[in-house]
Amino acid sequence: MNKKWLAFLVPVLLIAGWWIISAPPSFIKIAPPLILGEVDEVTVSVATVDDYLSHSFERLAPQLPGYDEVVLFEDQQLAFATAIDGWIWQIDLATGTATQFVDTPLMPAGARAAPDDPQKLYFCASVLYGETYPEDERVGLYMLDLPSRQITPLVLEVPQVLGLGGPPKVFAAGTGVRIQQPIQPTDASRPLAFCNDLDVSGRWPAHLFH
Repeated sequence: MNKKWLAFLVPVLLIAGWWIISAPPSFIKIAPPLILGEVDEVTVSVATVDDYLSHSFERLAPQLPGYDEVVLFEDQQLAFATAIDGWIWQIDLATGTATQFVDTPLMPAGARAAPDDPQKLYFCASVLYGETYPEDERVGLYMLDLPSRQITPLVLEVPQVLGLGGPPKVFAAGTGVRIQQPIQPTDASRPLAFCNDLDVSGRWPAHLFH
């Protein structure tokens, strides 16, 4: 075999190999087409007497980027949104405008107002896929003091439960592995890997975090 044929054959084999490896498993099949019949006249004739959506919704804060959670403080005509740009934004409900309020670690996600203190906001922070962040910023549960805009980490570490295997295990209250410092790494802990949705019970003694 001469060199010209070899130079042609090697790329072809590489492409063929890549095609075979990247192909979906054999059990994945394209479903047959779903053919829908004609829509009957009764369905087509149904119409609303008014455009409910256009008269019931109002667009606010067009400056706001994509966001995950909105926490309302309607008595103050304010709201706070956790946005994908890494900021918590403040929304003025009276004027319909938004401004960056505080730059958070990583990307803020789920958030809730503290049930025992309207000046405190709890929020999660995690990595947004495809983005890079400073090495000292960590996934975790944080608390924001609204008047001072000070952010305090509450949970960055969780118990390292060894030898469990299988599906995740839920421990009853007062049982399971405990760690004394949820923001400091120890031999009994591991970094919190992900934090998104968040809720705070009205009966939770939130003052224990302060």
